[in-house]
Amino acid sequence: MSAPRRSTRISLRSEPSDVEMAEASPKRRTSSPKKKPPTDQRPPHIESAKHEIVGEDFIQNTYDGYLNRRDYQKYLDRIEIKIVNDDTENATIEFDLLNVEAPIANTIRRIMIAEVPTMAIDKVCLYQNDTVFQDEVLCHRLGLIPIRADARNFNFRTKLAVEPDEYTEPETKETENLVFDINVKCKKKKVVPADAKDKNDHFENSIVRSGDFVWEPIGDQATTFKKNPPSMVHDDIVILKMRHGQEIEAKCICYKGIGRDHAKFSPVGTASYRLLPEIVLNRPIHGEPAERLQKAFSKGVIEIDSDGFANVVDSRADTLSRNVFRYDDLKDAVEIRRKKNHFIFSVESVGQYEPGDIVTEACGVMVAKVSGFREALKKLIAS
Repeated sequence: MSAPRRSTRISLRSEPSDVEMAEASPKRRTSSPKKKPPTDQRPPHIESAKHEIVGEDFIQNTYDGYLNRRDYQKYLDRIEIKIVNDDTENATIEFDLLNVEAPIANTIRRIMIAEVPTMAIDKVCLYQNDTVFQDEVLCHRLGLIPIRADARNFNFRTKLAVEPDEYTEPETKETENLVFDINVKCKKKKVVPADAKDKNDHFENSIVRSGDFVWEPIGDQATTFKKNPPSMVHDDIVILKMRHGQEIEAKCICYKGIGRDHAKFSPVGTASYRLLPEIVLNRPIHGEPAERLQKAFSKGVIEIDSDGFANVVDSRADTLSRNVFRYDDLKDAVEIRRKKNHFIFSVESVGQYEPGDIVTEACGVMVAKVSGFREALKKLIAS
């Protein structure tokens, strides 16, 4: 006989929700934490008041909260620019920018690369192309040829309500465009020198170069640019090579643009900066260790005097290779640092502008951006 079955009762009651528990529990008063007033304390390693904004050991960034008051006029008065090397022949300039924050230095660098406007070929009306180059590849090569023309004399292109299709020749304006024509045909020479070894010597116009372009003035451009007519920066850039019977004919239209839109508008080949190296000898180094120390750095950084002691004479020439730290007896005798407020700029122009003009234009663009932001902020506050 089996045992009697026990009856069970199932409860379908659900757990109380968070809202119900909050209503059932007595309300507590929560006191909000008191906000501490801002302090004007400097970091522990800052002693002198001369480093309030920018110094060799400390840079007061805009997001730091150590100082609430700043003497901006004093900050501006301390900014220095020193031109170290202005090589017009090689289109390069090296200059030092002192006592500014890293974001400002980087802004100037980026504007030089991407926001200083130039003129470049942007539309190509290709009438004839019998060469081995595809039309798209050829047009792309033409667009990368640097144009010697001052973009400050032109306006940015006007946005049209309806853009023309690829088969319609675009309208040109003397205030916006430059036009260059090219029409070259390769032929066999009737008379070939007996000692000709190069195959190109057997043909006329076998190599098409940038010097083959002809500027076609629009409107009064011939009068406006009479003293300095637009041209290619270099006449010896090889565009393509042809053989007998091949021909190229095109009309190239230049527009004003910036490197942010396309790299062909960038006026610089390189625009970079680095911090000034600082090399400190912690103890005198004499004799054979001094010679090893000299070889561990770039040429001209370390010199050995008549008594055989090593001295730092030009830390700027160092490339921060840190080879000295390979020697156990020297690595504790040398400190290699960088001055945070000393930026060494190196700018190489493609050829549209002088390198110094690129720096000036970049600063002008930055000022215009700041002025535009200030006006927009005023309108926002007034609204």
